[in-house]
Amino acid sequence: MTNQEILNQIHRGVIVSCQALPDEPLYGYHFMGHLAFAAKEGGAVGIRANTCEDIVDIKKEVDLPVIGIIKSVYDDSDVYITPTMKEIDALAATGVEIIALDATDRPRPNGLDLDTLFKEARAKYPNQLFMADCSCYEDCKHAAEIGFDLVGTTLCGYTAKTKGTAIPNYDLLSRITTELNVPVIAEGGVWERGYGGYEWRGYVPHRVMPWYFFLQSGNETEAFGVHTQPAAMCWWTAESTGYSVYLDVRCGGLGVRLNGRTLCAAELCRAEYEDADGFTAMGEFFSVLSPNPILPKSPVYGANNWYHAYGHATEDDVLREAKALAELTEGLANRPWFIIDDCWQIDRADNYNGGPWRAGNKGFPDMPDLAKKLRESGIQPGIWVRLLWDHSESIPASWRSKRDPEYLDPSVPEVLDHIAEDIHTVSSWGYKLIKHDFTSYDVLGRWGFEMGDELTDSGWRFADETRTTAEILIELYKRILAAAGDAIVMGCNCFGHLGAGLMHLNRTGDDVSGKLWARTRRMGMNTLAFTAPMHDRFFAIDADCVPLTDAIDETLGMRWLELVAKSGTPTLLSVPASYLNGERKAIIRDAFRRASQPQPTARPLDWHETTCPAVWKLGEETKHFDWTEPCGILTGSI
Repeated sequence: MTNQEILNQIHRGVIVSCQALPDEPLYGYHFMGHLAFAAKEGGAVGIRANTCEDIVDIKKEVDLPVIGIIKSVYDDSDVYITPTMKEIDALAATGVEIIALDATDRPRPNGLDLDTLFKEARAKYPNQLFMADCSCYEDCKHAAEIGFDLVGTTLCGYTAKTKGTAIPNYDLLSRITTELNVPVIAEGGVWERGYGGYEWRGYVPHRVMPWYFFLQSGNETEAFGVHTQPAAMCWWTAESTGYSVYLDVRCGGLGVRLNGRTLCAAELCRAEYEDADGFTAMGEFFSVLSPNPILPKSPVYGANNWYHAYGHATEDDVLREAKALAELTEGLANRPWFIIDDCWQIDRADNYNGGPWRAGNKGFPDMPDLAKKLRESGIQPGIWVRLLWDHSESIPASWRSKRDPEYLDPSVPEVLDHIAEDIHTVSSWGYKLIKHDFTSYDVLGRWGFEMGDELTDSGWRFADETRTTAEILIELYKRILAAAGDAIVMGCNCFGHLGAGLMHLNRTGDDVSGKLWARTRRMGMNTLAFTAPMHDRFFAIDADCVPLTDAIDETLGMRWLELVAKSGTPTLLSVPASYLNGERKAIIRDAFRRASQPQPTARPLDWHETTCPAVWKLGEETKHFDWTEPCGILTGSI
């Protein structure tokens, strides 16, 4: 096969990585060859493999082009993907079609620079295809200039200067595919929490989708998904030639040790709907995926103090805002909630929002008494906790995560007992809505937009190596629910396909903002629109709060309030008592009146055209919202 034929074969296709490190269960023997064969059967056009031994095995099983790498660690360099000529020579000897190497600007072993290394490699192997594993546009541009045959976004988010970059980096992909005359291999994806990026779109082979996806053509909708509470972290990819489901059955960042146990990883589900709009089809399909949701007995509405206080609050502030909330909801039989968010815990600081969770700080000296005062004023008390970040001096080192000892390991039975006691404590104080946050980040060390198809760093396991990550998280959610007793459980930063049936409510998107309307516009409308079909099927969905502050344009804030209050989903305001005046009070009072009663779930009508729907079906009413921030002429010196 010529080099051009190789490039033609992998064009617009999916390349599957078949790799295992020495400390992983599938390392050695012929496992990677078998995996490569399975990948080919599933439609892969190429394989990416690590080590010469695996490459040789893979090439015995499949006739697909292979991108070969050797991961080698050197003490004097952070570069580990094919870092020196030694690894290039070894790969070339296998006859591998493409050799990939780190093409970042980081120092290489023995003080060698990329240009010198690549010049030597190209001279020695003039007919070899070389791929550049890059982290940013400058890496890609430089690699193309010095003669690499392909560039990839492999290392975006993994180097010091790109750490925290949202993956997939569509801006980077767009720029390199339009500005550079070189084939591009895209890597990365997104996880299930909404970050303003939900949308209907055409086939995108590299796009990682959550545990469900839908195809709509005319009046027909085709649905794919997995039943909730699977034993694997699940996601899908789709392209015009077929669809793939991925089941991550690792324990943390390494393979699970089943010890002879048979694992039912997930139950797949597919359905077709004719003469049904996409919204209806999604709702029906979600009911199939999650047949036993648990839901609040009454609509949840009220206040949350995060988006105006941002952690700077006291008991007096809460009581002042609760008094205003009681006045605004006077006469309503379904009483509102006041959720005390991050601010009350004993060790709270600007650089730390963990526990212990069994005492308040000097601004909150008596948490049981505060709950009593809230109830006496006609307010239902709620509270926020972050259970896996805990600085309690009593916690032994064996309870802490091998990934990062800052956090607790939920696979340790004693940790689950400790967490259950935390939940029991706040519930016994009288807080009957418990919002638990950050279990995804604290367990795996990445935000949703950083996960893609690689949920966590490799090289670590939970203390219990016999269960998958999904099994461990499900058990955590079960223990929280059991410990909560008669309290409502609200998840935030959780995995929805694991938590459905184990939490009454779930925050389905990233934070809106009490400071920047643009963030609320991006996150709020998008999350509400594209997760609304989940509402009351998996759990009650919370698209996040309605911040009403002096930093937010009043007209836009009130529009967002109107939509949420009429949406049938939880309506939680974040508003300081000082913001309220007569006209504002009247609008908010009417919104609370609506939100306190069951409402039909809002439907976005223009969600095929935009990620920020403006046209909504609200019961019998069709309403057009203008989300555009007022603008004007900026003056000043240039």
